[in-house]
Amino acid sequence: MKIKPLEFLIFILSCLVLISVYVFAVQIDTTSLTFNETNPHRGDAILVYAKWNETINSSVIAFNMTNSATTLLRNYTCISGFVCNETYNNTWTNYTITTNTTWSLGKHLVKIYVNSTSESGSSVSNVTEANFTLWSWSEVNESAHASSVTAGSSTKLYCRARDKNTTSVISDYNVTFYDNTTYLGSNLTNSSGWSNISKSWSTVAVYNITCNVTDNSTLYYNASETNSNTSTITVSAAPTTITTSTTPPSGSSGTPVKKVTKKAKTWTKITPGVATIMKIDDPEIGLKIINITVKNPAQTVTITVTKLDKQPATIVHTVSGKVYKYIEIEARNLEDENIDEAKIQFPVNKSWISKNNIDETTIALNRYHDKKWEKLPTQKVDEDDDYNYYEAETPGFTTFAVTGEEKVTTAITTTIPPATTTVPTTIPVIPEIAIEVVEIEPMFIFTIIIVIIIIAVIVSVIKLKKRRKRKKEKKGSIQFFE
Repeated sequence: MKIKPLEFLIFILSCLVLISVYVFAVQIDTTSLTFNETNPHRGDAILVYAKWNETINSSVIAFNMTNSATTLLRNYTCISGFVCNETYNNTWTNYTITTNTTWSLGKHLVKIYVNSTSESGSSVSNVTEANFTLWSWSEVNESAHASSVTAGSSTKLYCRARDKNTTSVISDYNVTFYDNTTYLGSNLTNSSGWSNISKSWSTVAVYNITCNVTDNSTLYYNASETNSNTSTITVSAAPTTITTSTTPPSGSSGTPVKKVTKKAKTWTKITPGVATIMKIDDPEIGLKIINITVKNPAQTVTITVTKLDKQPATIVHTVSGKVYKYIEIEARNLEDENIDEAKIQFPVNKSWISKNNIDETTIALNRYHDKKWEKLPTQKVDEDDDYNYYEAETPGFTTFAVTGEEKVTTAITTTIPPATTTVPTTIPVIPEIAIEVVEIEPMFIFTIIIVIIIIAVIVSVIKLKKRRKRKKEKKGSIQFFE
């Protein structure tokens, strides 16, 4: 096919126009969109800048504050969730993005749209995009576990991880536990930021427990300078129960005192401001708890509690009241002057109180010191079906006696007045006579009346005959004498 010269010329000119448009359009090299910090942390400022191949008319930068956008934007329209700002200076686009604690961790999208006028006078534009990753700082701010345990026991060790910038807790973060440099274990934090492991204690010693966190690229955290926390745990020997008996030295006076039962506990170190508790909880010994705080650190302290069956022969003074128990408490490497506070809890059997008629408000712990008995401030703190529980505060440890006073019976004096003889006046009571009214029939009454009349007539006739007879006799007698 023969190409006409005019058609060929038009084709060449068209190619030249297209080439000129391509060459003189605004172009950006892939390395020109730059961040001064590609892995900033919350609160950091990020400088975004780009250099263009010619003077630009305008540029718009857009960025999001969450990591929810995963699709690169292909238009320069500022959409929901993006911040847009117009910024340019000749051939440069510069903008500072300032993050804060509300920004999400992870990848964030930045886009620059630019337009310019080409050499041919046409308007051209270009869009470029890039990502940066926002991180934060992690720290271990808290630990929580017992400061003292006994050998043979098992406890849990706790540490908490949080965001240093926001102080909010971090979940699913791996925390590692060490005893000095010995690895103990690791675990992820829960929704409250706590991680824990279990630890068994076999050796009496002081342990420095350290837990720490390291960088976590999955959660976008770098460990801060406060990425660890160290605390101390003192492991002491478990209380022991020993049954012994003692005999006074040869030549000593008094009855041997039998030390019935004792318990002892040793602490490698007692720290000021931290309560140190010895649990006895043995009614036979007569104590439940000893609670001690010290003024200054004390090393290798041993407390031994012994129940005595009677007052020691070395004590010549008798304690006041009815004695429930004698107890001896010995403290090794702990002077009375170093005791800031010492409280003793002890039980008293209710049957003993009842049997001895004891006023329970008078029960007290007595301390033998300076060759005399001192009654310590004592108060009732609890009770159950069998025991009353009391607590007393003591300035030191020595021999103690638990006592109570019998209830006081108050005598009641009654004055009896002199006896007075009283002659009673008795008014006889006349008994009431019941008169029975009998209703008599009329016919019966009439019959009685007739009978009475007949009797009266007969009596009258008899009297009349007698009278006549006497008259005749009297008349005859008179005649005879004439």
